[in-house]
Amino acid sequence: MIEAARVTILVNNVVEESGCLGEHGLALHVTLTAEGREKRILLDTGQTHLVLQHNMRKLGLSAADLAEIVISHGHYDHTGGLLTLLSSAGKNMHVVIHPEAWGERLSGSREPRSIGAPFTPTDVEQAGGTIVPAAGPVLLVDGVLVTGEIPRDEPVEGKTSFRRLVDQQVVEDRIADDLSLVLNFGAKGLVLLSGCCHAGLINTTKHARRVTKNPKVRGIIGGLHLVGASDERLRRTLEYLRHLELDFLIPLHCSGPHESCALRQALGEVVKLAGAGRTIILP
Repeated sequence: MIEAARVTILVNNVVEESGCLGEHGLALHVTLTAEGREKRILLDTGQTHLVLQHNMRKLGLSAADLAEIVISHGHYDHTGGLLTLLSSAGKNMHVVIHPEAWGERLSGSREPRSIGAPFTPTDVEQAGGTIVPAAGPVLLVDGVLVTGEIPRDEPVEGKTSFRRLVDQQVVEDRIADDLSLVLNFGAKGLVLLSGCCHAGLINTTKHARRVTKNPKVRGIIGGLHLVGASDERLRRTLEYLRHLELDFLIPLHCSGPHESCALRQALGEVVKLAGAGRTIILP
């Protein structure tokens, strides 16, 4: 199991550390200690390599020290810095990603705009990445799990307004490639790191508890995609979060400013607002 970890918010919509840059996107740098050895993992790469690399330099972090990169899903605001990061690492690196992350992805019904990853699997390999498919759970090291595809069982989390292009036809995009990173501290509980949580916070947390066989969830950090959530979905999410009795919840990126404030008002100091540059210590 994990003995200790540090999660640094590298890219987020808002900035906390002076000198860091912000953008609509997310990247979380994780340094963990397991069996007395350190391992560094990156969850997502933000929207642009400029912001990602600037913040890495500012915070004293190096691509060469990373063991793996995990891509939570194939949207531009989570993948934009990947190719440059791989090229700058000076070594081959595993890129853990769902097989359905590729292709043309769309947002908006009246004037759809492209929101897919700006590269192909071949581009990743040429930049120095080795793709590790994550349709199912992937164990990176003892205590560190990539969820793989997440079942959609919670009724209030079943709808999506996204589209994708399949065989020249525009179809609904359920974002089956959405996945999260789970840190398992054993009896101390799980810490869930999410990119956008398109699968839904309830679905994602239930899946993490199920695949790790650990019912205790200590905390959640990342995008919750509650922006614009219906009153019913927000009510149900709050009900579930109260049940979990979290130590902390840090909503980022796509969680929504009004929705994040609603979480804080309902759950109190458990909810902590943070921006790029903040490091969370997990003993």
